[in-house]
Amino acid sequence: MFKLIVVGTVVALASAVERAHPISAEMTSTINSRTASWVAHTPETNPLRHLSREQLLELVSTNVPAPRFEIDESEPITAVPTNFDPRTDATWKNCIHPIRDQQQCGSCWAFGSSEALSDRFCKAGKNVILSPQDSVSCDYNNYGCDGGYINLAW
Repeated sequence: MFKLIVVGTVVALASAVERAHPISAEMTSTINSRTASWVAHTPETNPLRHLSREQLLELVSTNVPAPRFEIDESEPITAVPTNFDPRTDATWKNCIHPIRDQQQCGSCWAFGSSEALSDRFCKAGKNVILSPQDSVSCDYNNYGCDGGYINLAW
């Protein structure tokens, strides 16, 4: 009977470790050690703490196609700066928009594409906030809340 209890406990612990929640104290500590510009939530205060691992994975629904590189030689490539902070850069500081929440919808592809395009508009002098909901509801090349391709959204 004792062996059965030990085996059952080991199986239960192995299952729990395999399905451990991805938001951990170790992850938070690692993130916080690598950045000084913001602080990650602890597992206890994280607004996603109530979601299961499977529910969290459903929120990460960007499909990334195999890269196809096309080189545009009409515009020369300039040097990349060693650091960049859009909050203090004269061109970008007015382009910082509030963070938005996709809730239970796997629409990060729509948020990413609309934010990137609104940044391009802002850099060109027209500060707008574009709606990811338009892409989620009306882009029939993608899958709404079930994921999508950023390149197809563009």
